[in-house]
Amino acid sequence: MAEEILPLKTPVPKKKGGWFQKIPGDILLSPGGMVLIFLALIIEIIDWIPLPLIDQIIELPLELMFIVLLVVITKTSFKSLLIPFIIERIPIISDILPTWLIRMFV
Repeated sequence: MAEEILPLKTPVPKKKGGWFQKIPGDILLSPGGMVLIFLALIIEIIDWIPLPLIDQIIELPLELMFIVLLVVITKTSFKSLLIPFIIERIPIISDILPTWLIRMFV
């Protein structure tokens, strides 16, 4: 009798690119993840500065740097970072909701 040989099925990776992506814990605990966490904390501390114009002049370049590093280190899609970036530009909501939290853990 001849035995039938079945090909091994390789797992298909999940498609990335949704509106919200959770970053795995091993990436957050890596050296690059620690840089992201440190930069997020700096952005949040600068957000507490009561001077709106100075706050935005300093914070906007750091936000853009954070987005670039987040895409490079975690391989998330740019689309998943649009909503938090827009929320951060709304004055009242950005003070209540830390968007770096949304970017890193949702």
